[in-house]
Amino acid sequence: MSAVADHLRNIDTGAWIDNGTVTEIIGTNATINLGGLYVTAKIPAHLRGVVTVGCFVEIIGAENHRIIIAVLSAIAWQTAGFSPASGWSLDYAGFRFSAGPQINLICRVNRTGSTITASSSGHLADTDVAVAPAALLPPSWPIPSIPFVWRTSYSIGGGYLGPSTGNLVLTDLHPNASITAGDQMQMQVSYPV
Repeated sequence: MSAVADHLRNIDTGAWIDNGTVTEIIGTNATINLGGLYVTAKIPAHLRGVVTVGCFVEIIGAENHRIIIAVLSAIAWQTAGFSPASGWSLDYAGFRFSAGPQINLICRVNRTGSTITASSSGHLADTDVAVAPAALLPPSWPIPSIPFVWRTSYSIGGGYLGPSTGNLVLTDLHPNASITAGDQMQMQVSYPV
């Protein structure tokens, strides 16, 4: 039996669907190891910078017309594409795909702007701290936010990732607590894609 016979065939389209590990990237194409059979697949624009050597991807196509349709997992943290909001500097931000597929996103920022103080109930006006890369945003997310917990050295609070904007937003803090210039804050959020 040939290696090609082990591939999954999509009966509706006649195209092959397969999973493999990216071994090389040249321009907008990736070489993918399908268990000993090496093929080339196009990296679509929305996955450029997300597909990296070593990640496990799903492809569709046949012969010389293959395209990567999903990143199923990646071993390395990627840091490209994040930007800080006004009043913050980016110390570290990264993401990686894991089985599922799922995205794990982490971000650590430093406050450079004026002091932010929570009300006596802990409420904050929604405060953007950073923007995640568009390629990480889940398509057709059913609710308007993906919640996360964040912390500083002195406090903890809640926030959300805007699935249509990529904004990482703070929403609450301990009652009457403050985040001042120089404070560092970090968050982590995971969600399926």
